[in-house]
Amino acid sequence: MSVESNILLAKKLLSTKQLLPPRIEGVNVGKSYDINIVDSNMNFFDDTKLKNFGIRYDDLKCVVNFKNTWEHLLKTINEEITLDYWLHIHTLLFTGLIGESTLGTLRKAKAYMPNDKNPVEPPNEIEVRLAINCVIRTSKPVIERAIDLFLFGYRSQLFGDGNKRVANFIANKFLIENGVGIMIFSNSDYAEYVNAMLNYWATNSISTIKHFLEKLIVC
Repeated sequence: MSVESNILLAKKLLSTKQLLPPRIEGVNVGKSYDINIVDSNMNFFDDTKLKNFGIRYDDLKCVVNFKNTWEHLLKTINEEITLDYWLHIHTLLFTGLIGESTLGTLRKAKAYMPNDKNPVEPPNEIEVRLAINCVIRTSKPVIERAIDLFLFGYRSQLFGDGNKRVANFIANKFLIENGVGIMIFSNSDYAEYVNAMLNYWATNSISTIKHFLEKLIVC
């Protein structure tokens, strides 16, 4: 698949809402898809109207942010994946959802994962930049490098929130810019996804999660 064809595929999937957040993101988006989300500033929606639709503001804002981030990603498909790009994706995804002081900012406090007593130390900016570059420059096949980028973002816990969400966009950018497809999560993947991620965190073995993520790539 050419890069141009891959971009067209992404635009088609976005237009049919297949690239908007699934249950995996913890967002109640069913009804959000049934209303107009074109206004990225959400000027037409106040709390009262959203309640009439049975929709939470944060859920709708998450959908809007997803849409805007996908559009940005496709417009910047030729830009290099760096830590700065990674930080900008975090800003796009979480504007209006978390405090401005933490948007696009590396985590400064220790993180604690479920069923793990050992804290994750705050990321070192220089080490993160080197690690991202190392993953991208290896001689591994494109799909393996995309998965490595996703897993790096998750295991490093670069941000206080949204690490998997951001890593998913980064992995997809790498797939699309190399013309090898798109990784799409669906609600039916939820249980297997949770189990695979928990297994990866507990064992640091990528075999299960790699097999799962490879199945999600469409072209």
